[in-house]
Amino acid sequence: MLLLIGIALWSMVSHQADMQALVEKQNLKEAKFGIALLESQAETILKLSPAEIEPFLQANLSALQNGDEDQAILIIDSDRNVVLYSGSSHDITKLGSHPGVDEAFAGEIGTISEPFPDSVHLISYGPIEGLDWVFVIEEFWVSGRFARLNFTLLVPLLLIPLLFIFFLFMWGSNRWVIKPLSILNTYAKKVGDGNYDERVPYLSGIKEVDELQIELDQMVQTLRESRNSLRQYASAIQTSQEEERKRLAQELHDDTIQSLVHLDQKVQLLDMSAEDEGDLREQIRFISANLRAMIQDLRPSYLDELGLVPALEMLVQQVRVGREDWTINLEVTGAARRFGSSAELAFYRIAQESIHNCIKHAQAENVRLTLIFSNDRVTLSICDDGIGIDDIQLRVSGQRFGLRGMQERALGIGADIRISSDEKGTLIYLQKDM
Repeated sequence: MLLLIGIALWSMVSHQADMQALVEKQNLKEAKFGIALLESQAETILKLSPAEIEPFLQANLSALQNGDEDQAILIIDSDRNVVLYSGSSHDITKLGSHPGVDEAFAGEIGTISEPFPDSVHLISYGPIEGLDWVFVIEEFWVSGRFARLNFTLLVPLLLIPLLFIFFLFMWGSNRWVIKPLSILNTYAKKVGDGNYDERVPYLSGIKEVDELQIELDQMVQTLRESRNSLRQYASAIQTSQEEERKRLAQELHDDTIQSLVHLDQKVQLLDMSAEDEGDLREQIRFISANLRAMIQDLRPSYLDELGLVPALEMLVQQVRVGREDWTINLEVTGAARRFGSSAELAFYRIAQESIHNCIKHAQAENVRLTLIFSNDRVTLSICDDGIGIDDIQLRVSGQRFGLRGMQERALGIGADIRISSDEKGTLIYLQKDM
């Protein structure tokens, strides 16, 4: 009995240490993600007016908090002024000396636990290069998402009588049944989320568990092969579609447009009234303009000839036509350069699909495209102020072909794409290493 109590106490201490380490690691990971995100947007932020900075930061960092009311984000500038504070538990006039701020200004990145009157707060911090700001993310240790931690630590002590009676039975069940099934369950959840590259670990359990492991492994192998085949097929379809669009655009330009030009010239030679001639030539010009717009949608010549920046500029100009109450802007930062026709085409199509979604679904009034060229990567972000996309559609993006198509295009060129959305709008963030 004393041995079981000792084991229970040891398990309690070990469990607490592991949970603390896990929580600290996760909090620091979130802080590093926020810092990296703002560093990539540094040049854009520096060009914003003071009134635009806070909404821009909230839109870019909204994915970090995930609706967690017990988590706060703090950004301080070099003059110790508050740039952004998403919490409500501190006096805002004292945030310049908040724990972690001095360390971050000294260039340190880390995590500390700080006692406060309400609870212990977990604080991760670090500097934001390029802005001379510091980033702090804070959450309550006790009242936040880990509020049940202390209760779980008491479970081993509450189970001591049962452990004394069923110790051998539970050990055997855990060793040969529960643990293998738990591992297989975790693995099955990863596969269910679409992670087919995970490998089934070797397990030693009862005969039924071993057979289940073999069947699951074979099923995942089949799914993996099917996924790869589908991706190759989808890539081939996209390539074929783009080639067909290019061919059609060329034929329309070389044949149909030229025929209309010749027709316009012949109309001038016909013996008809000036009014009839004017009406006919106006119809010809209208048809020609529509065909040229169709050609640009099929395959923008600016993309092949001049690159991504001119193609996006022309796309923005076309969208503005007939939409006086709708604002769309393109901002280009860094030295623009070509980075491969397939990659430029994927960036253009993703921007085109995003703008189409803003017009058709988002009910947005303002759309901002930001294209950033740095030394080793190119980044495109599309931000709107529409009604957003609900969480279910974001998690199951395969049900929205537009979002799924963006992800497949990004995957095809080895780029990273992140889609975050709430009731204030949607942010699509695309990044590719050069």
